[in-house]
This record gives sequence, structure tokens and C-alpha cells, in this order.
Amino acid sequence: MSSAAREHGNHHAVLFFIDPPELASSVAGYLGGTLKAGGSAVVVVTAEHRAAICAALSRAGIDPAEAVAAGRLFQLDAGNLLERALAAGAVDLGWFDAVLGEILQRALQAGPVRVCGELVALLWAAGLHTEVIAVEEYCDTLGESLPFDTLCAYPLSLLTRAGQALTDLCRLHSEVWGRLPGGPVRDVLCRLGARRFEGTWEDPGLARRFVTGMLARHARRADAMAAALVVTELAANAVIHTGAGFTVSLWRRGDRVRIAVDDPTPELPQVRDPQPTDTSGRGLRLVSAYSTEWGVERRSDGGKTVWAELPD
Repeated sequence: MSSAAREHGNHHAVLFFIDPPELASSVAGYLGGTLKAGGSAVVVVTAEHRAAICAALSRAGIDPAEAVAAGRLFQLDAGNLLERALAAGAVDLGWFDAVLGEILQRALQAGPVRVCGELVALLWAAGLHTEVIAVEEYCDTLGESLPFDTLCAYPLSLLTRAGQALTDLCRLHSEVWGRLPGGPVRDVLCRLGARRFEGTWEDPGLARRFVTGMLARHARRADAMAAALVVTELAANAVIHTGAGFTVSLWRRGDRVRIAVDDPTPELPQVRDPQPTDTSGRGLRLVSAYSTEWGVERRSDGGKTVWAELPD
């Protein structure tokens, strides 16, 4: 990957749970496979929930004490971490980087790593929604240099009136587990990955490889050839008509995969009837033909997002 490109590829899921037993069961299932395969796990939860998770791991045939002694299970108290992280009155992401980064480096020595945490839920409970988004985004940033997967856990009771903040929260994750207030999770838009491009002529090809690679990584069933054609056309339009850098992102919503291209210009793309002698101008018609639905959205920063959805 070029130095100008930023890619989020680690699996970053969120669990909305009803009660501690549901949390413990879900987390034990999430961490158990990795521990049994010789990998490591990092658990950042409250003392009460840590005991329930350890009990669930024991029932699954994993000895938590043995895993801790072997340096494959790391247990941190979310309440203590929260107090230290907020010592200066705001979340210190540099402190997070020093503490969690060092633990992840140690955990990775044993193999694949999965992290489960509810520190973000404690921040949410304190009304620090902006800080929650910052920490969630930090997990993605840290994942650019350290390969680990994350499961963030929130009690459903905290989210009954979350509104737009809940939507933003879901969009920061590649998968939503459990349920949402007022309905199922099938219509939630989840981010699978994103990559920034400089806007050069080689970037449509790089964008094509990025999207097909992400589909394979996340075991999506979407037609790779159709996805490749769609992202190539959208990226090429960005290069031709904006003269600026752009970002390609891949999303999942229920039984669809969404490909989106963000660029900083406000001009909306135009679909026109091409003439027989035209050598260009058919891109959006091809996007429409190969996608279930497509559209354009203006962004608050003055730019736009052009997106297309394909069956998964």
C-alpha cells in the first residue's frame, strides 16, 4: 500500500447486549476460538463482567488462569482505565496508544489477537458521545499498524434514545451483533473498509483491487466482477472530473454491499445519453446497470459521496 493510502481492514464489530449473561456468552464465543487456536485475547471490561466472561470461558473448556500465565489472556479493568484516561478532563488518545499499543505488541507474539472492550460503553454512559466516536476511530487507526480484531460491547439500555449518535456509532463498525432499540440490525450500514487515493490515473485500478480484496477478506458473496466494474467507473469519474484526491469505502447493509466514493467537489454527476461517436460518458449508465441502486449525497464539508449497492 502506498504511503498516501490509508486502509482499514481489521474486523471491528459492535455488540449491543441486554444483560451480563448475554455479554459473557457472546464474548466467550468471540474469544474462545482464538484462544483454542493458540492466539491471544485482550479483555477490557468491568470487574463484574470480567468474572462472568471468565466463567463462560471455563464452561467452554478454556482455563483463564492458565491463559493469563501463558501470556495469551490480558485482562484490564475498564473502570480504572477510564479514570486514568480522563485524568486531564478529556480522553488522552496518546495515553491509550502507549498503554494498549504495548499490550497488543505483547499479545501478538503468541499469534492472532482479538480484543473485547466496554470502555467505550462507560464513556457513553457518562454522556461523552464525542469521545466515544474518537476512541472507536482510534481503534481503526491503531489497526493500520497492528493486526487485531475488536468487539466493542454496549448495554442496549444505554442506547434507547441515542438517535444520530447511534447511527454514527454503527457506521464505525464492520458488523453489528445483537439488536438495536426499536428494530433489527439488518438495515444498519456497517463499514467494511476505506482507503484514500491521491487522484492519479493509476488509482482506479488500485481502487478496483482494494474493493475486490476487501470483499474476499470479509467473505462477502457480492459479484466481484460487478463490484470491480462499479468502483472502477466511480473512481475514474473522481479522477477525471475533480482533479483531487478521493476516498473509496466499502459498506454492508443487510443483504447488500455498498461501494462509495467521496470527493471534495460539490458538482453532481450527470447521466446523459451518449452519442455513437462518444468515447466516454457511459460510466454511470454502467454503474446503474450493474447495481441494485445508486445515488449521490452532498456532505457537510462541501463535497459529495457517490455510491452504488450490489446484492450480497
